[in-house]
Amino acid sequence: MARAAHPIFESRLVPPGGGDPIEADGLSGELQIRGPTLFEGYHNAPDRTAEAFTDDGWFRTGDLFEIAEGGDFYRFVGRCKDLIIRGGMNISPEEIDQLLGGHPLLAEVCAFSLPDPTMGERIGLAYVPRGADDVGIGEVTDYLRGQDLAVFKLPERLFRFDALPRNVTNKVMRSEVRGRALSMLEKDA
Repeated sequence: MARAAHPIFESRLVPPGGGDPIEADGLSGELQIRGPTLFEGYHNAPDRTAEAFTDDGWFRTGDLFEIAEGGDFYRFVGRCKDLIIRGGMNISPEEIDQLLGGHPLLAEVCAFSLPDPTMGERIGLAYVPRGADDVGIGEVTDYLRGQDLAVFKLPERLFRFDALPRNVTNKVMRSEVRGRALSMLEKDA
């Protein structure tokens, strides 16, 4: 009797704070995987293992994806640690970065969280202009509205940089950008 092949691994998307698996297109969640080819935990590190796995054996990847094209694919959205949580809504800074990649006045951008006593977090945006002139918040938000970005995802504060800090692989270091922006706010206060 032939047996059905077992999948190499299973996957699901779960809201970053926990909850039921996501099944609708366009909602972002943490990718979790499990299966016989996945490691069972960290050697001699039970605390790290408990942090990395759910109680029912799913590995938390730390990557945010959304279901795309009727459930046929996952689309990468960003990293959970970079997630901006504004008024209970999860916002991927990478989504904002990607949309602004085509802005004619911006050479580089990096969205990040700013602390807010009311909303929890707000959205800041570090930018490097293409020319010598500053770019206004209205120019950025109008452009993003034209890209159909939801209003709650719009940046609320801009920070001009000469260049964005990058690591050895040329990736923008979001946490360093955020730290510099917070220092700028402290100097202005």
